[in-house]
Amino acid sequence: MSDPIVVPRPRRRRWVLAAGVVFAVAVGLVAALVVVPNVVAWTERCGDGVSRVGPHDECVGLTDGSVVFAPELADVEERIRKENSDVIERGADYVSVVVLLPMTVREDDVVSAAWVRHHLEGAHLAQLAANKERRTGNTPLIRLLLANAGSGLTQWRAALEELEQRRAEERIVTVTGIGLSVDNAVHAMQRLAQLPMPMIGSTVTAHPLAGVSGFLRVAPTNAALAQAAANYAVGTGAKRVVLVRDRNPHDHYSVTLGDEFAKYLGDEFTGHTEPYNSLNSGVDNTFPHMMPNICHAAPDVVFFAGRARHATTFIQALAARNCRDKPIKVLTGDDMTFSPIPDHAVGTALSTGVSVFFTELAHPQAWDGAPPNIFNPASIKQFGDECEGEVCYRHLSADLLDDAVAIIAYDSVLTAVQAIRRAAGNEGHKVTAGDVLQTLPRLRGQTAVQGASGMMSFDESGNPVDKPVAMLKLLPDQPPKFEGLAWPGS
Repeated sequence: MSDPIVVPRPRRRRWVLAAGVVFAVAVGLVAALVVVPNVVAWTERCGDGVSRVGPHDECVGLTDGSVVFAPELADVEERIRKENSDVIERGADYVSVVVLLPMTVREDDVVSAAWVRHHLEGAHLAQLAANKERRTGNTPLIRLLLANAGSGLTQWRAALEELEQRRAEERIVTVTGIGLSVDNAVHAMQRLAQLPMPMIGSTVTAHPLAGVSGFLRVAPTNAALAQAAANYAVGTGAKRVVLVRDRNPHDHYSVTLGDEFAKYLGDEFTGHTEPYNSLNSGVDNTFPHMMPNICHAAPDVVFFAGRARHATTFIQALAARNCRDKPIKVLTGDDMTFSPIPDHAVGTALSTGVSVFFTELAHPQAWDGAPPNIFNPASIKQFGDECEGEVCYRHLSADLLDDAVAIIAYDSVLTAVQAIRRAAGNEGHKVTAGDVLQTLPRLRGQTAVQGASGMMSFDESGNPVDKPVAMLKLLPDQPPKFEGLAWPGS
């Protein structure tokens, strides 16, 4: 039996198969080229308008509250999102105010997660107050957009790029907050000035921020804080002073506070300076080496011009000084509010005759028995424990107001609202950032802003003039004690 005849397959089918494989591979490659970048882009996004950037993969950008930057901000961001949606649903004219802050906080930052949350709570209370008032002239309504510039404001470029792209569609007319007196804040403000965009700073006190075009700040400057502290020290009979100061050139808060304190040496006080530089290592180890000269100087007051985390180790070094029989009073700035000294350090220091006082940008006890026409009665009522209704701080938070952040953030947005409403002029006029820039210089004298932290009449550099400064004393195991108000010009 012969072998069966096998008909060979046409050679072209092999080519068709090969071509099919090639086609499939090509399609796969094209799909990969399309899909993979989309997958990468999706993993880099945190939500609309917010992306992961920087060495710490922080969610940076701009949101209406829909993107939650940190778990502890979820509640207040949701409240802001709902109010923003309500503004649009009401169908009335509106504009947007941006709160620019470092909303993702790292362990070694100079501010805390509570600092950020209090900022947003105060800003939102001012938004509610602006949108819920039932009288004429309460338009445009206010949407509050949240811009995260990353820890230490290090990702300010990415945050401002998103702001620039959406400024028209979101009707952005003012930026508030900023919050830190550091190089990144200066860079961000200079970029906003180029747009141009009005800025109203909250807890920023250093001088290099003054004079930036379109910038106001509701907090007293370091010059005002130092003068108020010096006046307070004179009032206690102090004559001999040692100035301990940080020479880190990138920390404008510490440098300018030290410069202002130094002005009073040789004038109101006699004494000398003990410098250190937080840019270098070994800061904690250098404080004990200061003690022999400090003891020899026998100061009535030590002016400490530096961050609270360094004040902690300095005060601990004071507690171990050889001259513990000589009382020493330490006087420092408002950074102590944001990073207070641990109770054990305070207790140890107090037991060796050390007392610690610091300036604060605002304090709720200042409202009790204050001179008339200094604080806004309506604002005080909104922050009060007896407040009822939606426009109440207690509706947002059970926290104390002692760190002043919510109060200052409230006044920052309140100032923005007053400028916006004045810029609105005739009904139907659509407010722009340029309109607000024209209005900012009017917020002085008879048209000054009466806020929860005091009367704010702004000079040509955008600084509040003769604003009261709260003085507080550290106590162990309890909140700092309100000592009274000090005045820069007194």
